[in-house]
Amino acid sequence: MGYNFERFTDVKKSFKPKVTIRAGGHLGISQAAAERYGIKGEGYFGVFFYDKDACVIGLKLTQDKEESGAVKIQYRQNAGGDNAVIQASIKSFLDRYQINYSESTSYRPEVDEETGFVIIDLNNPLKKKVSRQRQKADPIVPGNPDGSGQF
Repeated sequence: MGYNFERFTDVKKSFKPKVTIRAGGHLGISQAAAERYGIKGEGYFGVFFYDKDACVIGLKLTQDKEESGAVKIQYRQNAGGDNAVIQASIKSFLDRYQINYSESTSYRPEVDEETGFVIIDLNNPLKKKVSRQRQKADPIVPGNPDGSGQF
């Protein structure tokens, strides 16, 4: 029986899209998210929307820099060319809607089929990883008030 194997070489690459609202007011976009949503280098902009009742950000991607509210998505290739830093400065948007960005928080974005927007649900942040060093220094970890079990 013959197999048609494909070599996996993207060992350190993540394939799960992620966006991060960073302390300082930037929206970081993972390489996986950029690939999934078609951001392929320079020339992309984001138009941001907010649903106060649902606490959800809507991101419309565009290449039209003249579109009202368009924010440039910065795309800088790293030295090795394997990864890029992809981000947009959204401090004024976050301030306008009083969205907390005092610490970096990541989310799994989804696409709304009706609008085509990338949806960032602020009610569902990704859990933060606690380093083993911190667990040793402080055995009471969030989510385990008595310190039992794994985080």
